[in-house]
Parts: sequence; structure tokens; C-alpha cells
Amino acid sequence: MQKCPSKAGLQLRKRCPLNQEAKIWTTDCLLKYPNENFFGKIDMDNRVYLINPDFYENTQFLSYARDLFTQLCLKASSGPLYAQGKQKNLNGQTFFGSVEGTKDLSGTHCKSCLDVATNEFLSRVHEIRGGRAIFGNCYIRLKLYRYF
Repeated sequence: MQKCPSKAGLQLRKRCPLNQEAKIWTTDCLLKYPNENFFGKIDMDNRVYLINPDFYENTQFLSYARDLFTQLCLKASSGPLYAQGKQKNLNGQTFFGSVEGTKDLSGTHCKSCLDVATNEFLSRVHEIRGGRAIFGNCYIRLKLYRYF
């Protein structure tokens, strides 16, 4: 993980050499340098959705995914600002999720960011195989295979 900020910083300097502020999301991290104090403030303006377009035939998918994210968001907001877990549906299919808030957030702000990310993500995925919602202060991820 130490390499992530270094690699992201190189990408930012390469892509945005004259900018006073910038943000970059990579697979492993978020790096931002704004021209104002951002510590403890929830950033709901910057968001990216990465949705896996493969269809998943299960009408209960959203219910199981919401249950998983509810558990993970509560766990993450109670201290570590990160949680991962898995959920099985009635067919025995296991899917995996993770949530994380940036370390400058309080538990309450982390939960607020994760709740919005969860609701917006699940309103977009319907019955597909997963994806991510990446906000300025938090992200959620859902996959049908183990990735952590």
C-alpha cells in the first residue's frame, strides 16, 4: 500500500501538472490535494460508478446486497473505517463486499457517506454482477468472487 500514494502522485503530476487541486482514484487508493481544507468534510460532489454489466439472474439480489452493505457500513463506522464480508443468497451463491471511508472522517460522517454510496450504487446495479461506487470520502465494492 505504500506504493499506491507514490504511483498516484506520479499520475497526478503527469496528468495535471499545473492544477492547484486534483483527485485520482486507483484500484487501491484515493489521493487528493485540494486548495482548501478538506479534513472531516464529506465530499459528495465527486463520485464514480464502475458497474459490471454482466447479468445476474436473481430477483433477491438487491435485498441480499443491501443486507451485506448495512452490516459492513455499521462495522466500518464503529472504528476502523473499513469492513469486508460475504453474504450467501438462497441459491447458495456467495458474493463479497467491502466498504471504506477516508481516515479524516468521523464514524458518523463515514456512515453517512457509505449510506449514500450504498443507496445510489444499489439503485444503479439492479440484477448485475456488481461493481463499485467511489466517492470523494468513501467507496463500496460488490463482487461475485472473492477479491480480498
